Amino acid sequence: PSHQGSGSNCSTISSNSDRATMADSKAPLLNTTAISVPLPLSDKRVDLKALNTALSSAQTREKALKVFQYTAKLAGYILLKAAGEWASLGKHCDALAKNLSTAR
Repeated sequence: PSHQGSGSNCSTISSNSDRATMADSKAPLLNTTAISVPLPLSDKRVDLKALNTALSSAQTREKALKVFQYTAKLAGYILLKAAGEWASLGKHCDALAKNLSTAR
């Protein structure tokens, strides 16, 4: 009876080593399906490779910073006009817009 128990352990060990061998193979562990995001107001989709190419462009970064700068400027203006508790947040948004201007 003791031999049967050790025999079953050996088969378990060998099946675990088979799994380790399969995991060590060069088969990809992740699904290589491209992730893509639909563009708003368009029928096109952008995958990670295209997004990486666009973000590596200096002109794209410049335009993105400009959008963030003007968004912060608009938010600061609206919050300062609202006054009250929101005035301090409006000042922070104005400071952010100025810092984004110098970052560009």
